[in-house]
Amino acid sequence: ALSDIMLSTRATAARYTTDGGWTIAAKQRGQDAPTHLTSRVLVSATSALSCGRLLSTITFDDEAKTEEAAQSLGFMQSQAAAVESPACWALMVAFDTPLPLPFDAAVVDPVEPLAWISYNSSKPGRPAPPPHCYVIHAGPEWSRSAGDAPRETVAAELLGHLQRFTNATTTPVYAEAHKWHNAYPLNPWGSRCFSDAALGLVVGGDWCVGPRAHDAYDSGLAMAAQAASILGSTHN
Repeated sequence: ALSDIMLSTRATAARYTTDGGWTIAAKQRGQDAPTHLTSRVLVSATSALSCGRLLSTITFDDEAKTEEAAQSLGFMQSQAAAVESPACWALMVAFDTPLPLPFDAAVVDPVEPLAWISYNSSKPGRPAPPPHCYVIHAGPEWSRSAGDAPRETVAAELLGHLQRFTNATTTPVYAEAHKWHNAYPLNPWGSRCFSDAALGLVVGGDWCVGPRAHDAYDSGLAMAAQAASILGSTHN
């Protein structure tokens, strides 16, 4: 249920219990002590870094189960650790008039400096323009070179690249840069997800498939199917 969703919460540890389920320590922002949640299936739909971090915390009440699960857990951890996921600088920008672009969204240059341009105002359910809102993603190398530069500096540089690309000199009514960490899985796993039905454990995310939103969506569908299958076999 939607009422069961916990926001601003990090899963800090997981324990596999003797009754074949999971106890997850979940700590909300500003909370001193974690909340302990129970589940038959544990699904990690995070970045490779966060997934590996959670997998490393897993413990077992049954020592025999620890040895049995060692190979599966070790494989998942090694796959997550092998994925290189650098940061991505993004520009959120709005104009009173639309940019002269022949598309609503496009991969511009997978390398540099503008990797993705999206006309957010064209998405279903968004407020009718003006303003005309866009999201721009920089390529991984450009983002790496920008490092931890001030957001204002990054915003100005990306806006300059966008204006040169579109040959438009319109002054934006809003511009803000944001740095997305673990954004570009450069060497994805190559499988939509991985699951261990015996443990009730499913891991996945864009790092399994590729760097785009539809890759994360595709992995999410696969994880949901695996989790449903495990739950179905449990109740049969």
